[in-house]
Amino acid sequence: MTPPSSDEARDYRYRLSISREDWIKLAGKLAEEVDYPNFKMAVHERADQANKHAAYAEIWWIMRRVQMEEPEPDRPPKRKSRKRPRPLK
Repeated sequence: MTPPSSDEARDYRYRLSISREDWIKLAGKLAEEVDYPNFKMAVHERADQANKHAAYAEIWWIMRRVQMEEPEPDRPPKRKSRKRPRPLK
């Protein structure tokens, strides 16, 4: 695995090129380092993450809205109700 590259002109500042096999190893090591039961609270409590807390919260709300719009498992999707205009008298 090569070290991450940095380029201020890209959409993401840092890029990492990694093989599938190395990614599997790295993801496993990173998962082993997780020592908190709740990600949102862990971010909120860490001073070195304070600048990211608002962004994480915004992403959480966006994904919550997406989840709420999805049909529940084993249920048909919700139909949007269409209000029909009343006939003129």
